[in-house]
Amino acid sequence: MKYVTFRKIAIGVPLAFVSIVVIFLIASAVPETPATVQATPATQAPDPLQTPAPAPTTSQIRTALDQWLAMNPRAGATMKLVDILPQEPYKATALRFPEADAVKWSNDPNQWSQVRLDLNRDGKDEEKWLLKNGRTYKREILGASGKTIATEYFK
Repeated sequence: MKYVTFRKIAIGVPLAFVSIVVIFLIASAVPETPATVQATPATQAPDPLQTPAPAPTTSQIRTALDQWLAMNPRAGATMKLVDILPQEPYKATALRFPEADAVKWSNDPNQWSQVRLDLNRDGKDEEKWLLKNGRTYKREILGASGKTIATEYFK
C-alpha cells in the first residue's frame, strides 16, 4: 500500500488527458449534418462586402468635414493628420499650412488649412478641400496627374 496517492496521480492524469483528446477528435470528425447547414435564400440582400458602397455626395462629405472641424478646430503643432474620418468609405487627411501661408486663409495660423480626400482609398487623392477660417471654402477635383480639373466654391 505504499505510494497509493502517487500511483493514482501517475495513472489518473494521463488517462484524463487521453480521454479529453479522444473526445475532441471524435467531436471534430463528426460530419456536419444537412439540418445544421443554413440555406441562403435567393431573395436575400447581397453581401455589402461584394457590393460597392454608393459614392458619398458633396453635401455628405462637407457635413462630415464641418462636424470634424467643429470638434477639432486647432491643429496645434501638428502639420498633418491622416484618416481623420476612419468610419467613412474615403480617407480624409487634414493639413495645416506653414504659418506664412496660413495667415492668408485664416485669422488663426493654428487652424487646419486643407483636407485631402482619397475617395476610393487607393493612395491617390482625388479631391482637396481648402478651408478658410476653419470652415470649408473651396473644393477642387484633381485629375490623374494631381492637377485641379474642376473647382467648386461654398458660401
